[in-house]
Amino acid sequence: MSLMDGNLTEGTELSLSLKVMTDRIGIELSSGAVTRAPPDTADWRVTMTEKNIQSEIMLATSRAGATVFRNNVANAVAGQMHRVEKDGPVMLRTGDWVVRNGRRTQFGLCVGSSDLIGWRSLVITPEMVGRRIARFLALEVKTATGKATDDQKRFIAAVRAAGGLAGVVRSADEAVGLCNPLGIE
Repeated sequence: MSLMDGNLTEGTELSLSLKVMTDRIGIELSSGAVTRAPPDTADWRVTMTEKNIQSEIMLATSRAGATVFRNNVANAVAGQMHRVEKDGPVMLRTGDWVVRNGRRTQFGLCVGSSDLIGWRSLVITPEMVGRRIARFLALEVKTATGKATDDQKRFIAAVRAAGGLAGVVRSADEAVGLCNPLGIE
């Protein structure tokens, strides 16, 4: 879809590569969602979704020397799955699934754990024995208006208390800054 064809509507997903160059600053936006702003005007803007921000952060932190992974936290029921082929006396419909001997399963680290987790390796100076260490890294990705839950705040506090790097980030630049608090290359 082109910005020039005039067919943009609110909520349209838009993928584009946009580079704005000035004499000092280069800004790159890779994708987002189209929204109208302010209401009742013909102005359009591209807003970043949390998913888009996460993708940008994963690329930027990787370039900055960190290793991060997506940490999906969820609950599910695992067991023997049976697909219902015919309607039955318990009001099941064709295509429904039945889980027998179900048990609760949790995915991810724990409730409140950050969206992106990993580490940032550092080379210790010769005065510090010359060994390489890794610091645990937890990045809770939010949009400009997103707020961390109390569980997420407690997880971030626990990681920091243990010496790890953790925080709420809203952009790739914020994430890279959090990965490298001492400015070490």
